[in-house]
Amino acid sequence: MYRYGNFDGARDIINSSKVLFRTWRNIAMLVGEMEEETGISLARPYYLLKGKKMFKTLGHALLGSMFIVGGAGVLAEPDGRVAKVEAAGIPQPRQATILNATVMVLAGSALAMGIMPRLSAAMLAAALIPTTMVGHPFWKEEATANRATQRTHFMKNIAMLGGLLLVLTEKDD
Repeated sequence: MYRYGNFDGARDIINSSKVLFRTWRNIAMLVGEMEEETGISLARPYYLLKGKKMFKTLGHALLGSMFIVGGAGVLAEPDGRVAKVEAAGIPQPRQATILNATVMVLAGSALAMGIMPRLSAAMLAAALIPTTMVGHPFWKEEATANRATQRTHFMKNIAMLGGLLLVLTEKDD
């Protein structure tokens, strides 16, 4: 089974997404109740969880969770990533790795909760591009199996970048 740090691959991503979505839903319901009582809009209203906007909300939560889990894994055990960053010739590899992972956790959390989604997506895209180039250079792999694995991870990151670009083009609600 695939393991990265203390995280257990797809199962952790799914569980993290469920927790994030339930948390966001509960907060939205509480905010909705407070808005009804006070008549003051406090945050994104509960209607986002209804109808077609639910898919946008869920998409943000799922996309953000990938960055939360990945960034947290790097923060928990940065040494493997630091070695790749150092080999790529990036100055201050430990600080760069920790900064990149921190951006992923914070911006991923903001995206998952619907807080400034376009800014969050822009920050995640800026962090994802060097991560992809340094972390998954499949073109440098000589072994066929390693090349295929790295190409899969590279393409996964490119697909996530595509999702972030879609978030960047969303109109405000």
